[in-house]
Amino acid sequence: MTSHEIAFHAARQSGKPAARLRTAYNLGLVLCTERRFAEAHAWLAQALDIAQASDTRDELAEAKILMLQGSALQGLLRHSEALAMHLAATHRMRERGEHGLLADALNSLGYCLTEMRRPAEALPVLQEAVQVSRTWGQAAEVATSQYYLAVALIQTGRYGAAARCLTEALTVFEPGDTGVPQRAAETLMALARALHGLGSREEAVACAQRALALFRTVGDGYSEAVALAWLGDSAAGEGDGGTRRAYVDAALRVLENFSDPQAVALVASLQNLDGQPSA
Repeated sequence: MTSHEIAFHAARQSGKPAARLRTAYNLGLVLCTERRFAEAHAWLAQALDIAQASDTRDELAEAKILMLQGSALQGLLRHSEALAMHLAATHRMRERGEHGLLADALNSLGYCLTEMRRPAEALPVLQEAVQVSRTWGQAAEVATSQYYLAVALIQTGRYGAAARCLTEALTVFEPGDTGVPQRAAETLMALARALHGLGSREEAVACAQRALALFRTVGDGYSEAVALAWLGDSAAGEGDGGTRRAYVDAALRVLENFSDPQAVALVASLQNLDGQPSA
């Protein structure tokens, strides 16, 4: 029996649905963070069953589970199912007037659409998320919504608007002890893409290298590999095949520690570089 199963068994022994629901949800959250998406999906399905079977049905809890379930499904590359979860979660948050959580749901929905390469649909969703966050949220919530909006703007080629959103978000995520290193790294990586689209290659590479250092600091290996792969592509664009190969090989070494579908897909794309596997 795994430690996760032991925790759930202990909650089950209490006989209280709320304890079992909370434990299953928290296990799903932890497993998503660990990129163990299939296990997370299973635990969240249990959480949803408990929430829906309860005599005192908690629609807010259901909406939060649906939102996290959507993220797990995205990690499994099951985007159509994920989209349905995010749409349901957003609808429930809107119906309940849960403004803070509505912004989270809109961000998740919009990001899912960008992963499906549907930025035209994502843009109004994420613009609403920014508006809701500005009205009801704190600075960190606004910056988070700006980050997701910028991802969609980049996909539509609106690099200047994306760069402005990301630069503003960095003023929240980056400052010293009060910053959020994970979010700062993600924002810097997106800013690198926006700057590259604007033709500012040196600034873009500098942003990506700062993001890479932060991903290493926080221990986000998958995002570290993504940053290395991007830097390799940037080097290739300058005709520097040797540097590209070095970045790609470094990314592949990092990805040896991951087996989730997103990591497997990234490995496959890197191994097919120029039709030749990396050494």
